[in-house]
Amino acid sequence: MQPWMTTHHIDSTGVYQFLPPTRKQNGVLKPISTPTPTSYHRQIKSMITLLEEKCNKLWSDICDKRQLGSDVKEYFKVHTTQLPTMYVLIKTHKFNISAITENSDLSRLCKVRPIVSCCGSPTEKLAWICTKVLSSLLDHIPSHLRDTHSHLERLKQLSPGELRGHSFCSADVTSLYTNINIQGCIEDVINLAAEHLDSLQLFGLELVDVHEMLELVFTSSYFVFDRKLYQQMLGLFMGCKPSPIGAIVRVYTFERRSLYIDPHYLPTSSVYGRYVDDAGTIAKSEDQARNLFNRIADEDPDGHLGWEIDYPSSTDQFIPFLGTQIRISEEGGLESKYYRKEQKKQITLNFKSHHPMKTKVEVARNFYKTANISSSSPELTEESYKVVDRLLVNNGYPDPRQFLEFRMENSGVRLSAEQRSVTLKLPYMSEEISSKITKFIRRKKLPITVVFLPGIKLKDLFCSSRPHDKRHCTISSCQICPKITTERVDCSKICPIYRITCNLCCQFYVGESSRSLHDDERLGEHLRYASNPTCNSYKDEALAIHYKEHHPGLSPDLMFELLGTESNTIIRKVLEAHFIFTLKPEINNKEECTLLQRFLLQS
Repeated sequence: MQPWMTTHHIDSTGVYQFLPPTRKQNGVLKPISTPTPTSYHRQIKSMITLLEEKCNKLWSDICDKRQLGSDVKEYFKVHTTQLPTMYVLIKTHKFNISAITENSDLSRLCKVRPIVSCCGSPTEKLAWICTKVLSSLLDHIPSHLRDTHSHLERLKQLSPGELRGHSFCSADVTSLYTNINIQGCIEDVINLAAEHLDSLQLFGLELVDVHEMLELVFTSSYFVFDRKLYQQMLGLFMGCKPSPIGAIVRVYTFERRSLYIDPHYLPTSSVYGRYVDDAGTIAKSEDQARNLFNRIADEDPDGHLGWEIDYPSSTDQFIPFLGTQIRISEEGGLESKYYRKEQKKQITLNFKSHHPMKTKVEVARNFYKTANISSSSPELTEESYKVVDRLLVNNGYPDPRQFLEFRMENSGVRLSAEQRSVTLKLPYMSEEISSKITKFIRRKKLPITVVFLPGIKLKDLFCSSRPHDKRHCTISSCQICPKITTERVDCSKICPIYRITCNLCCQFYVGESSRSLHDDERLGEHLRYASNPTCNSYKDEALAIHYKEHHPGLSPDLMFELLGTESNTIIRKVLEAHFIFTLKPEINNKEECTLLQRFLLQS
């Protein structure tokens, strides 16, 4: 996505606020007149530190009050996090390509969906806890659709007499997440949780604790774009784990004050269903449908809730809704078929991709299964199958209908779910090797379920959409970046596996870290070990031992190289062991492999 489109969205919607870097003058914070990259970096780092302290303090207080134990307290504490980042996606189904002219303003023609990715953010762990506790609330919302075919099951329960004279219509909430009142949303969620407290799994917490965590998660609405700090002033992040639950409950609060109190809006409550911001129901006329959705919107005290309604112009027209197309005939017959947006790219798992054949078979079979569930008659099933045919042929599947009857070769005795007690994850290399491993496990009746993981993906090879851009370190007098020899890598890289070479003797060291390469974090520590080898607190460190024994009195001359990155701790340590055994670094302490083995056994 082009950055100018994200910039236009941030500047034009009035939802976001740019936060300029500040400095204290006479005890008062004032914006810096000409901020530098370093001042932006310090501002962002300061905000990360502040949010980490807030999250850790809140979680520590909760653990102390509820006596959750030191292990639980430490596990959910946060460190080395990063602020959420924003990007936008074009809503291709709302993009009218025929309206483009030579003087068109694309920023006005393109409707976008703003995503604020909260992966690795300071509030991510608290957000996960809130989601885990509150997810069961969705079972108590009668309008909520658990999956994209639940609405078909509801409509099938109605007789032709009940459907006759009605049309199926759908509606989409306009910008649901950014139009949500945060405090009202939190109150609605907690009130609904209090109503159904007996059905919640609180894991030793109290509802007041969930309230405090939810408030911190939803109000810490800071994010980074183009290495600058912004704050979302209205609504919820689309990308924060508990945001969908909050949005669903908030709209349900409006529904229960209108539809479920005044029954004349619906022939029966079961015909109305909503999947987050997409709702579907039946109505006798467009005016009746509009009155129904306007009645829900009127319950929003802020007046921000709005609907875009799609009502059929004739009884022959199908209305798309959640991967299906639906219409009600004049006789009251329910007709449906599989739907895939015309603007949606015809891309799925390619037949030539480096995945096990079983995975490709299941992908094809599930598409046909979905098409079959979505279709109400043999004729419409055939139409749905043709949509899937085009998709699979476009992705290299030969004769895609064969996968409906395709059978994978099986051998040996199948174990029950209770007997398969261990999951073994292995890299996928070829069908032949995978088959031999699977047959051996079944023949020996080993209690193992094998999962073959795909190999290197394109995202692993092309990790950036702008691969020729070199990041510039914003830390003044950085001691690490000048020593990094890997291209397009600076000291901000997180979760690295690295090699440190001593230029005085060309011996090297291999290590890993969950932190960054920054000079006050992992590589900075190694530099201090080599600079002060006689310090008592460094006496067991490999680089301190090396410089004390081989280069006493000399200043360290080190060179850093990035071997890889991996966020998963176990995999990262396995990769470190792999590099130690294959590269045989002279400086490494041999006890590290023993520690690694002990770590893996405990995991």
